Amino acid sequence: MITSTDRNATINFPESGEYTGVMIVNKNAIVCSDTAYLALNIIPSDIKADFEFTYDKCSSLPVQFKDKSIGILTPIKTWKWEYMDGESGIAKNPAHLFKKPGNYPIKLTVSDGKICKAEVIKDLVYFPAPELLDVLPDKFRACAPAEIHFQNLSLPLDTSYQVEWDFGDGTRASGLNASHTYKTPGSYAIGLSIKAPSGCVTKESFPAFVKVQDGPNADFSYSPTEITTLNSTVHFSNLSKDAVAYSWNFGDNSVSELSNPNHSYKDTGTYNIILIAKHQNGCVDTTSKNLDVQLHISYFLPNAFSPNNDGVNDIYLGNGTILGMQDFKMSIFNRWGEMVFYSEDPYAGWNGKKHNQGLIEPNGVYVCMVQYKTNKGEAREVKSFATLIR
Repeated sequence: MITSTDRNATINFPESGEYTGVMIVNKNAIVCSDTAYLALNIIPSDIKADFEFTYDKCSSLPVQFKDKSIGILTPIKTWKWEYMDGESGIAKNPAHLFKKPGNYPIKLTVSDGKICKAEVIKDLVYFPAPELLDVLPDKFRACAPAEIHFQNLSLPLDTSYQVEWDFGDGTRASGLNASHTYKTPGSYAIGLSIKAPSGCVTKESFPAFVKVQDGPNADFSYSPTEITTLNSTVHFSNLSKDAVAYSWNFGDNSVSELSNPNHSYKDTGTYNIILIAKHQNGCVDTTSKNLDVQLHISYFLPNAFSPNNDGVNDIYLGNGTILGMQDFKMSIFNRWGEMVFYSEDPYAGWNGKKHNQGLIEPNGVYVCMVQYKTNKGEAREVKSFATLIR
């Protein structure tokens, strides 16, 4: 006798046969007690799931599965195959094509179409060599020097396979996919070899697969090399080879198709100059360089002044293009090295008096040193002798 005191009982019957179940609610209670009877017929089943499979490890053709399940007293009427690659089948003896290599736990479930069923799982180690090799370059025709990327579309394939490439110009490489730069024009055959973990090898040659044409070599120089708002016109010298047409972009929304153009810049800044050179066969090459247009900053010192209040040359003061000048410092020293004037204002000058106060210094030669930076932070220094004449 099998008993349970659970509200919802689960019973494992030892064998087939007819069984009577009794459920008693509130047993031995004086009131609110009840009994229910249930007749059960456990049907015998001899279903056993089993299968085998075969495939050629040197070919990526479909894997053939053969059902070997047994059901004599309980005939098998349904089959369910789970290939563990996202697909399934219901045929008795199916063939299935796996798109990727790997270890697949194949599951077969068989039943009598009613309530009796059985299942089995067997591992399929699937690493065959591809039946056909397939390669796709990102371009079949290109201009030298040509960098071409090759995508390997062969199936099945993963990192456990050994892949060797022959680019047809004497160079080789390994890896699932490959990139190669062809420097010389010509028509090149591509060779591909794939070795599966099983040891099987598939090879393929793709004759005249990519064609590389002659290409131009774009290059240029410009002058002057130091460009300011004072000399803002630039001459561009075209140094390109094997080209018949040109396209310039001067970086300020201005363009030209001349071979050696001139261009004037209206403002300071860094400009990216782009030159596109075109071969007679249509191939193009592009190069670019940056040039800086800076503010024209200059500063000059006089060599004498006469602070006698006659309104002429009374102040020792430099002149030039000061806009954009930074960190200005002017220092003036007498013959004994004593500082008699200092200023950080480029518009302020020396009136001949010590620090611009008191009496005028004696006639003689004084040393003036000026330091400043351009708007680009370039440090500059100007030195001069200042002769004081009263």
